Amino acid sequence: MKMYCKNITTLLLASLLFFYSFTVLALPEDRDQPIEIIADSAVKDDKLGTTIYSGNVSITQGSLNILADKVTIFVVNEQATKIVAVGKPARLKQQPKPEEKDVVAKANTIDYLIVEEKITLISNASLNQDGSNIKGQTITYDIKGAKSKAEGGVTVTVQPAKTKK
Repeated sequence: MKMYCKNITTLLLASLLFFYSFTVLALPEDRDQPIEIIADSAVKDDKLGTTIYSGNVSITQGSLNILADKVTIFVVNEQATKIVAVGKPARLKQQPKPEEKDVVAKANTIDYLIVEEKITLISNASLNQDGSNIKGQTITYDIKGAKSKAEGGVTVTVQPAKTKK
C-alpha cells in the first residue's frame, strides 16, 4: 500500500510539473514577434468584436504556431480577449525555453481566455512535451494559478528523468 501511494504521489507531482510548463509556455521573445495569420477566408465584424478565420488557418508568432480549420478572435476595446480554435484536431505548438522541446496541445476545440489566462482543451484533448503526455476529454489550465484539471478518461504518461552521464 505504501509503494502504491508513493507511485501515485510521484505521478501527480510529475503531471503537475508537466503542466507547469504552460506558465512559461512562450519564449520571452515570442511576444515581440509579428503575428502572421494565413487562412482561406477572414470575416471581421466590428459590431460583434470578432474576426473569424476559416479554412487551413495557420497563426504564427515566434515559436507559437496554431493550426485549425477555424479560429475566432474576440476583441473588446481593441484588445484580443479570447481565441477559439476548432479543428479535427486543432493544434497549438510552442517552445517554452530555448533548451526545451516544444509543448504540443491538440483538441477538437482550443479555448484561450487571454485576460483570465486560462486554456481549455475540449474533446479528444492531449498535451505533450518531451514524450510525457496527458490525454482526456477536457484539459483545463489556469496559467496564473498554475492549476490544471483533466477529465474524461484521463491517461498520463510520464517519461523517466534523464540522468547525466
